[in-house]
Amino acid sequence: MKKTAAEIAKIAICVCIIAVLSQISIPFPSGVPLTFQTFAVAFCAWFLGLKNGMIACLCYLAAGACGVPVFAGFNAGIGAILGPTGGFLWGFILLVAGCGIANIIERRKIAALSNEIDKGKSDSHKGKIGAGTLLAVWSVSFAGLLLCHACGVLNYCFVTGAEAVPAILSVSLPFLPKDMLSVIGAYYLAKALNSRMRRVRAA
Repeated sequence: MKKTAAEIAKIAICVCIIAVLSQISIPFPSGVPLTFQTFAVAFCAWFLGLKNGMIACLCYLAAGACGVPVFAGFNAGIGAILGPTGGFLWGFILLVAGCGIANIIERRKIAALSNEIDKGKSDSHKGKIGAGTLLAVWSVSFAGLLLCHACGVLNYCFVTGAEAVPAILSVSLPFLPKDMLSVIGAYYLAKALNSRMRRVRAA
């Protein structure tokens, strides 16, 4: 399917957002820096949706692999992707998948509710989704985040020879609460921005 100019522009902007926020980092002794990459990647998935969010993530990874210094600390190259912390980079693909699928679940539920309201079958407010749907949305998105961390830990163990438990304690658990909050914050920012853009287009 051909992309419109607006879609291409939004994808390009999101790639730039990931690249810029990746440079805001705090180094940790484990070698895994605390960055805003997770927030940026999750935002792209929530904002663009599954397909375009995946394209933005792959473009970001491809740019870094080709030598453009877009990774944390202005790193780039295949070495960065295959290095000790590289698993977190290609694990972003799974994070996008999780948030993107969660986005689809939510949108389908909202569309179904809107259809029921239009047909007079429901007196619910438009866009109001139930606890079950919210549970599914956050379960799927956090599953994507956990898979991203799993990729990071497995790659770290493979490259450095570290044991699994020490690796989890040093390169995953310290960052997991921040990353979970990043996914949540990215969701609400993307939702507010998309809502604002819809109102502007409708005006």
